[in-house]
Amino acid sequence: MKISSSEIKYFEKYGFLKLKNFYSNKEISSFKNEVNALKESKSKKIAKYYQLNLSGNKNDLHRIEYFYSHSKVLKNLIDSKKVAKLLFSLTKKKYILFKEKINIKPANSREDRLHQDVQGDWMKYSKNFITLTISLVKTHNKNGNLIIDASGHNKDQIRGKMFEVLKSKQLKKPKFKNQPTKPGDILLFNGYTPHKSTKNLTNKSRDQIYITYCETKNKNTRQIYFKEKFSNS
Repeated sequence: MKISSSEIKYFEKYGFLKLKNFYSNKEISSFKNEVNALKESKSKKIAKYYQLNLSGNKNDLHRIEYFYSHSKVLKNLIDSKKVAKLLFSLTKKKYILFKEKINIKPANSREDRLHQDVQGDWMKYSKNFITLTISLVKTHNKNGNLIIDASGHNKDQIRGKMFEVLKSKQLKKPKFKNQPTKPGDILLFNGYTPHKSTKNLTNKSRDQIYITYCETKNKNTRQIYFKEKFSNS
């Protein structure tokens, strides 16, 4: 897929971009199979996180991380020339993998509260991040599609405190917009762009792949990040 100059300018101005049909149905089916396999995996070499549902009576799997070396299909996705070309077209810089995760929003699950990704103390690893979000299912405001600050006013600096929920009043004239997607659509946003998602009030899971890349000369940045994360958990 060739990216247009107007799309590049949009990303530069607003800090995010949605591209439709970036992946084929066949590719999405393959990604889904891998995600389902990781959900069922008993391997202790991948990281799984659980949280209580809205009723507080079930501990649901809601995130999987650190699977780069445990899924050939997803590793090929992360390392693909297609993605590398896209990131270079947007930034004219080379980015490497920072972290990978699968966000699972099961039926009857909680919202993801407003935040900037760099609030996770990311700035010590790099100054520039881009996250590629791949929709494996149709997302909408009933199952927790992403909601992004589309104002362009808050895409270049940290507005909130580290590890704290971001508040709208901390932002400069935010303009939140739902970002519904279909399978195969992607969303790209930088590490400063504020975003959130609502509860999943449907009876089906809303699964998305999030791959974050960073600009750094240290090829070991991902391993350093995860080592520190796991040691603090």
